[in-house]
Amino acid sequence: MIAIVEDGRITALRPNPDHVVSRGYSCPKGLLYKEIVHSPDRVISPMKRKGLVSDNHSWTTLNWENAFEEIGAKLKSIIQESGPDSVAMYVGNGAGFAFLHPFWAQGFLTGIGSTSLYGSATQDCSNKFAAARHMYGFPMLQPVPDFENSRLFIVFGGNPAATKLSFRGVPDPQGAFRKAAESGCRIVHINPRKTESVDAGGEHLAIRPDTDVFFLLSFIRELFINGGVDHQRAEAFMKGMGSLEEAARPWTPERQAEVTGIPADVLRNLAAAHRDADGAALYLSTGLNMGRSGTLCGWLVEAVNAVSGNLDRVGGTLVGRGALMDFPRLGAGAGVMMSDRTSRLGGFKTVNELLPGAMLADEILTDGPGRIRALLVAAGNPLLTLPDTAKTERALRNLDLLVTVDIFQSATSDFAHYVLPGVTPYEHPDIGYIFHSLMGIGHRRFLQYTDTVVPPVGDSRDEPWIWQNLCRAAGGKFFGSSLIQGHINLRKRLSTLPGALGRLFSYSHERILDRFLRFSGKPGVRRMRKKADGLLLAEPQPGSFLGKRVRTDDGLVNLAPAPFLEAMAGLDDQFEWEKDNFHRLKLVNMRGFRTHNSFLQSSPTLMKGAHNTNHLHIHPDDAATRGLVDGQAALVWSQAGCIRIPVKVSDRMSPGSAAIPFGWGQQRARGLTTASRTGGANVNWLFPSGENHLERLSLMAHLSGLPIETLPAPKGVPAVVLAGGMSRRFGSDKAMAKLRGRRLIDHVMTAAVEICGDVVLSVSSSRGYEEFTMPRLIDPNPQLRTPLNGLIAAARVLDGHFIVFASDTPGIEPSLVRAMEAMASMGEGPVVIGDHDNLYPFPGVYHSRHLDIFEQAMEKGEYRITHILRGMNPIFMSIEEARSHNPDLSTLVNINTPELLKKWDELSSADKVY
Repeated sequence: MIAIVEDGRITALRPNPDHVVSRGYSCPKGLLYKEIVHSPDRVISPMKRKGLVSDNHSWTTLNWENAFEEIGAKLKSIIQESGPDSVAMYVGNGAGFAFLHPFWAQGFLTGIGSTSLYGSATQDCSNKFAAARHMYGFPMLQPVPDFENSRLFIVFGGNPAATKLSFRGVPDPQGAFRKAAESGCRIVHINPRKTESVDAGGEHLAIRPDTDVFFLLSFIRELFINGGVDHQRAEAFMKGMGSLEEAARPWTPERQAEVTGIPADVLRNLAAAHRDADGAALYLSTGLNMGRSGTLCGWLVEAVNAVSGNLDRVGGTLVGRGALMDFPRLGAGAGVMMSDRTSRLGGFKTVNELLPGAMLADEILTDGPGRIRALLVAAGNPLLTLPDTAKTERALRNLDLLVTVDIFQSATSDFAHYVLPGVTPYEHPDIGYIFHSLMGIGHRRFLQYTDTVVPPVGDSRDEPWIWQNLCRAAGGKFFGSSLIQGHINLRKRLSTLPGALGRLFSYSHERILDRFLRFSGKPGVRRMRKKADGLLLAEPQPGSFLGKRVRTDDGLVNLAPAPFLEAMAGLDDQFEWEKDNFHRLKLVNMRGFRTHNSFLQSSPTLMKGAHNTNHLHIHPDDAATRGLVDGQAALVWSQAGCIRIPVKVSDRMSPGSAAIPFGWGQQRARGLTTASRTGGANVNWLFPSGENHLERLSLMAHLSGLPIETLPAPKGVPAVVLAGGMSRRFGSDKAMAKLRGRRLIDHVMTAAVEICGDVVLSVSSSRGYEEFTMPRLIDPNPQLRTPLNGLIAAARVLDGHFIVFASDTPGIEPSLVRAMEAMASMGEGPVVIGDHDNLYPFPGVYHSRHLDIFEQAMEKGEYRITHILRGMNPIFMSIEEARSHNPDLSTLVNINTPELLKKWDELSSADKVY
């Protein structure tokens, strides 16, 4: 990229035609990055929250020394009281794209003695690292497809047109695919959605979401049967081939077809084409990574490439070398990224030193030794990226200390006690990030150094400097070394010397990078500046990996790792579940072309017009069945939650599947002007978290293949029926108690449908309410027995007025409620019956604009609805007027006890309950 700079500001960005790899190609998002660098919403000073999360005016600025002093003191106190592992770090995707940031973040965490490390990898790609560790001996040994020279390239669960073929980073992937197709490469995309990548000359095979593991097992079986295995190569460089063949044997093409929807003969023909191809490669991406069998799929894809003789050969898959060093050799020898620490809850073994992100909320909310009390977020947004947003929000509120290091005050930062301003890639020097520099993953092997382009805005500082100073303030030893920390402390003192001498000893990101380059035997910064377009390095040759760089103990590729074979024991049950639920709509993840990480919602150009929201993408047949119309809003719900989102009817989706782009939901973040004008929804409200909702082998959260329900969002004023679940006074779920042969909730539902037409059910848990076909809202704080939960859940999802009914009020008079609805235009407050001293909250007419009030009450611990209502200037319907519609006021009677239920049953008439 070439930046045009005037007066310290980037005025334009354009592709660099002379770059050794990109050759003048740039992603449209990158060309607009100046809007991020110079956004008026940038955090430019350390910030501290003093008031409530929901208070827009509770933030104040600090200088860096005060910020470090205060945060350091809190960290010291927490560590002293609860131990270092009670302080955790979450490393976001943004940290991984700078070379030093992840190292220095780890240096801080090691420095304070904590091993509680979480990261975005367990939401998108840690299955690939788990597979590589067990097969090749080190997680960073990642083969990439040499599709330009392939005769057959099969893409599972990816859309390279949007992702640039992640884990390889191909510039202009559509152009590269067209060129490969013109050269004779057959490209097959196996995906529930016909992605844009197919348009570049590929084929599409529609597969049922999250069933790829069965296809891959059958594919391997066919290779063994039809002569598609290179036995000589496998025997020379691999082990476990017999066990792999045995594991695949039960999965016939006919059997897999029962759940994948791909006919047996189609699979057989594709396996035969693979056998006959002079160079073939299989590749998988997030569509499979995020499913229930992400690691098994990763293993099977690699196993196909290996046993077919396509690993380490032209047209197959190749294993690169890092631009700086052979890190797998050094790392495997030192045991780096190979620890088997286990989590406090669930006993999950770390992958790449990371604990499971899907367990972070539980680790905060579950009492006991080692409970996480402080969380530091490095360039991430876990509120949006982790599953079960409601639980994650509860967890963030429950922390004693939350610190985010970011360029924006994100949705996560709203809950922070401190926000520390980091920098953009244009505001610090850098070399290629870890994938390029250490792992050797990339389109071409090259080395590049870039200087600082513009000075950091305001008082923002680069993240390595922040972690280094924060470690000192917390009383730690950076990287756990007294020698390193002593060196840092000495340089800090010497940097206060006057003039050039002080500058010589001051912190310098540039000097640190220079030392990395020189230590690796590469030219230093001064010489690399002369290679502004990058330095192209020698590519690894085919045949350079097998028998030479495999890092297992015996140097052989392990085709059948024991943990993977053990995990296959659960596939029969998974297969039966898929057969039994073949009729259900399943949700897959999707990446949009104009978004990636959530911070891009702060780009005005990217968010223009119809692009300011994500959509529910659904096949026309599924849309028609559910009454969904293109462009209109839908409610989508699952066992974990419910969202409101506009619909995109598209024949690119296969029947039975739906897709929602991830990374949205910043509009309520209190520091983001552009994002506040966006629409859309955070899809992770729909995905549950916890021990049963992640893959044990890789710690990947289940973020794809989720069964969902969807219906049109209400157009008028809908009813919300509160069914809170277990009642202490009643001794059971009173909504399910029977009155005259019908459950209480059925009486209420009948009246709600008559009054409103559209009905939404609010519950503390979906369990026990699966039979109800209307949308289900899940309580944001189910551990609290308060109707406030239902009001918050409804106001978050619905748009405009809604009428709330309690599920234990079977005597509803429709004319009374309609009269209340007619009063809603008289003011801004809710409509309730009674007066200031004696009011009845249900039935009541509420509005989505009341959400902030409800959330503030929850945050303050004020759960009494009547008390909250009195502060909202409600619109009262007098008791006298209520009697004019409902003389005996049966509408206001709650059946709270078995005794009252019995009494009402005795008083009931043939037509109406009084």
